[in-house]
This record gives sequence, structure tokens and C-alpha cells, in this order.
Amino acid sequence: MSLNVALGVDSLIERSHSTELLELLCELYPQAPIYTFAFHPGKILGKIEMHSVYSTFLSRFCKNKNQFSRWRLLAPKVVNDLKIDSKTDIFISISEGLSHGILTTK
Repeated sequence: MSLNVALGVDSLIERSHSTELLELLCELYPQAPIYTFAFHPGKILGKIEMHSVYSTFLSRFCKNKNQFSRWRLLAPKVVNDLKIDSKTDIFISISEGLSHGILTTK
């Protein structure tokens, strides 16, 4: 039996320790979609960008970690943009608390 796994991380706008951990999870779960509040393709190269990445409108405003810190207060309001599929069995989140609020669809 195969499990449907989804991965979550607060942001993918520059390399950090969380992106290194996420890369390891990407190796374990090569088909897992990734959910994040802010993502910039091309800034996080490697296994992560080979996955489907779902993000919010914060991606347009957050070009680095400092900007993301200023906008992160909107996370509770924009988390509705990141509903994971109800067929997901396991959601693994690498977070400072933001991506723990991502819910599944009904």
C-alpha cells in the first residue's frame, strides 16, 4: 500500500536549513507536492523544483526572508489558498509554525 504524502514549508524564497531538510524529504517522497506561503522558482534549485509547488499570493511580495518576515502576519488569512487534497494520508511540515495551519480540502 502506498501513502499519499504532501510536504509543507513556510517559504521557499532563499536557501536555508529548512530547504535542506525539505530536499531530504523530496528524496524519500519523489511524488509529494509541496505547499508553501512564498516560492520563487529558480532560487531553490534541485530536487525541490522538480516537485509540484503550491504557494500563495505572498510569492509576489516576498523576495527575501526579511520581506517574508514582514508579510508573515497575513499567514492566517492566506492559509486558505493552500488547501491540500483530502486524499493526502500524511502531511509533513518543516515550519516555524506557519505551515502547521494548512488544512485539507473536504
